[in-house]
Amino acid sequence: MTKSSHVTQSLKKSMKCGIFTNKDGQILLVHREEITEPVIWVEYDKNNNTLTLVYDDGGTQDLGLDINKGMKDHLAQGKNVTLALLIDKEIISRQETALVIKLSD
Repeated sequence: MTKSSHVTQSLKKSMKCGIFTNKDGQILLVHREEITEPVIWVEYDKNNNTLTLVYDDGGTQDLGLDINKGMKDHLAQGKNVTLALLIDKEIISRQETALVIKLSD
């Protein structure tokens, strides 16, 4: 369970999660526990090569996932992210949210 006002660690450290992308820019973020705060967008920082959840209350949480070269190219094509709660190999719930690409500070 993640509550953004108390986030001190990456999503990867707080639960099992992973990301899948394809060349068409489709992005799927699967997680094994419920994310209790609404995610308003996912931010991809091209300079730092990081993905961050941005919550409705303004809190943020780094995903803590490694992004390889292929994923970088796919993320650059993305516009949306599907977040999916996966329990016992079954998708329990899904949320579509925007992908914001941060180019520089």
